[in-house]
This record gives sequence, structure tokens and C-alpha cells, in this order.
Amino acid sequence: MNEKERLTGLLGNAIIQVEHIGSTAIPQLAAKPIIDIAIGVQSLEVTLSWPAILGREGYTYFGDRESRGDDFYAKGPEENRTIYLHVVPKDGLRWREYLFFRDALRADDDLRKKYENLKMRLSVCHVSTRACYTSAKTELISEILSQCPTNR
Repeated sequence: MNEKERLTGLLGNAIIQVEHIGSTAIPQLAAKPIIDIAIGVQSLEVTLSWPAILGREGYTYFGDRESRGDDFYAKGPEENRTIYLHVVPKDGLRWREYLFFRDALRADDDLRKKYENLKMRLSVCHVSTRACYTSAKTELISEILSQCPTNR
């Protein structure tokens, strides 16, 4: 059973859609072995019981850790994370941006290489400071997302 099937079985019809996002969802892009999954829901209110349910499955709940309007979960111990879950309203901006970013990198070899080169440089400079690594990618990510039709 794959994780999408497991999550759908655990969380039921509160899930509207599940999408593989992040670097591992983009062929030919170097990535850490952590799967990012976006779960689209009607509203975050339908997920109030999820921290307990997912906690029993090895997920840690972080809430809206970056004040972006999504609930975040990580599976596995900090030194060996395997899955990140991003739970967002399916009709919201974050959902559209997750899919737009993924699809933009899948469709454009030059853009994918530009992003990969940035990630590689930053991984050397910020090997022990994950927050700095993530923050340093913001400018390019924002540039890409500015092309999202709903952001213009």
C-alpha cells in the first residue's frame, strides 16, 4: 500500500485531492529522499482530529509552522524524515502555488536546472542550517510563482 492509499484510508472523505509535490515529484531534479505530499481539503476545520490520527502513524504535527495557511506534518524522526504533509484548502492560493511550481519545473528544463543549481549551491553553504537553506530559495521560488495566473 502506498502512502496516498494509507492516508486516504485513515483520513477518509475529508480529503478532496492528494498530490505529490516538492523536488521528488520532478523528474531529473536532485532531491533529498523526502516525499512532499499536498492534501487538499474543503477547510482546515475538517482536520481537527488529524494530529491524533496521524500521530499514531508516526507523523509529528507542527501546525501552520511558517504562517502560510497550511498544516504541516513530518513523518519519521528529525534526523530521518521520510514524508512531509502539507494540508491546505483545495480552493486556496497555497494549493494552486504548490501545483503550479511543480508543473513549471516539470515543463521547463532550463528552469529546473536553474533551481537545481541553486539548491546544490545552498546545500553546501547551509549544510547544517535548514532554515537558512529554505529561506535562501525564496527569491527564485517567488519569481516562479509570480507567473502563476492567480498571482498576477
